[in-house]
Amino acid sequence: MLLLDEPTAGLDTAVRDEIAQLLRRIAASRNIAVVIATHDPRLVKSCADHTIRLTSTALPATQPVTGQDDNAIESHGRPDGDGLAARAIDAHFRVGHRQRPALTRVSFTAAPGSATGVIGPTGSGKTTLLRVLAGLHATHTGQLALDGRPLSARVQRRTREQQRHIQLVPQNPLAALNPRHSVAQQLTRPLRLHADVPRSVRVGRVTELLAQVDLPAGYADRYPAELSGGQRQRVSIARALAADPGFLLCDEVTSALDADTATGIMDLLSRLRTERGMTLVVVSHEHHLIARYTDSVHMLDAGRVIESGPTGRILSGRSTRTTTGLPAWPPDARWRAPPRSPLHASDASPIATAILRGPVNGSRPWDTSMLSTTKRSSRR
Repeated sequence: MLLLDEPTAGLDTAVRDEIAQLLRRIAASRNIAVVIATHDPRLVKSCADHTIRLTSTALPATQPVTGQDDNAIESHGRPDGDGLAARAIDAHFRVGHRQRPALTRVSFTAAPGSATGVIGPTGSGKTTLLRVLAGLHATHTGQLALDGRPLSARVQRRTREQQRHIQLVPQNPLAALNPRHSVAQQLTRPLRLHADVPRSVRVGRVTELLAQVDLPAGYADRYPAELSGGQRQRVSIARALAADPGFLLCDEVTSALDADTATGIMDLLSRLRTERGMTLVVVSHEHHLIARYTDSVHMLDAGRVIESGPTGRILSGRSTRTTTGLPAWPPDARWRAPPRSPLHASDASPIATAILRGPVNGSRPWDTSMLSTTKRSSRR
């Protein structure tokens, strides 16, 4: 039995369909059962013979934080300055003694207070671009600027103020959060490093940050493994907000979430952008989210920016994989499941089974209680 947890999260449509075909072939050729946990109903339709849908359990409603000073959360207007910019970036990865190009002559701008989308096929360089902007991928040439001033390629060489100003929310919060630290400990660290918040008021600030991402104060004592995917993503956002950034770089933050939770996360980011006057940079394969929540778009393909401009103009009528890696908008309108690999009578035992998850905020992480229901006897 092969167990796969969100095997296509963060992949574009074409690559997802290739994975679905591969899994069908594996099930047939190796005579094994394949169990897939996913939020993607199109993957289920193209790959699975049987589906088990898990429903959520009720969670306590988010309680408003009481006793806060009305001035505790600062009111931010639209910020001044030139924003975040990159010019003629050539980035690469080292493979032994060789260099493999990741970005080629890429230029990028994010105006203050704006929401900018970055789209393109899997492997086009979107995450590398965010890491360059965050100072985490220093093997590049070109120029970075923050509000018109030069910005070092290495985060270690940036000033404390520059480090605070640009925060990255990674794609996988479970890998980014320390499993041995509670939520409170993870939110306290940036308060100590960047905000210089006195120890006596840190508990209150943690409660305030949780409230800003719509989580109850009691979640401060929980650990990442005790949270659902959507809750972990909210904690990851809260940790970035603790530094009071001007620029929030979001890398596929909705890729492993169901549709309702993904919309909730994007609504949250949009609200925080308005309240704090932040600049958002959002990497995503989901065109409908980019179209709804961003002002401008940079489109990458094979490490190059092939088009940029207002979101409405860029996304209207896009239909080719070469430029987007996604189907025409809306994505469900013309989508058809790829043909399944045929199963012969002698191959009756390799059954591909999908566990289609319910809403993330109500799911219990790593719950294997349903797996026994997916086993099929070879005699059947």
